[in-house]
Amino acid sequence: METKNEHTSQTTHIKQKKLEQLLKKYNWNEISKGSKVFQHFNIPKVKITIKNDNEAHFCVKKIPYYILKDSETIEQILRHIDSTLQNNQDKQIPKSYLQVVK
Repeated sequence: METKNEHTSQTTHIKQKKLEQLLKKYNWNEISKGSKVFQHFNIPKVKITIKNDNEAHFCVKKIPYYILKDSETIEQILRHIDSTLQNNQDKQIPKSYLQVVK
C-alpha cells in the first residue's frame, strides 16, 4: 500500500512535469538537463526556476520578482510574455531600405 509521503512525492513530480511541458509549449528551454531552470531564447535575462510542487520563480537579472503556485496564473503570464514577444517581432523596423523594397 502506498504511503502518504510516496503519494505526495508522485503528485509533486506530476505537477513539475506539467509545468515543464507548459514552459516548453511557450518556447522556454531548460538551461541544463535536470537543472529545473528555464530560459527563453529572446529574453536571456529572464529565468524561471521550478521549485517544489507547482512553484515557479521568475527572476530578472538574478533578482527574484514573482513566485507563483497557481498553474493557470503561470500560463497566463507565459501567454502574455509570448504575445508581447510576437507583437514586438511584428513591429520591428526594417534594418535597411532594401528590406522595404523587397
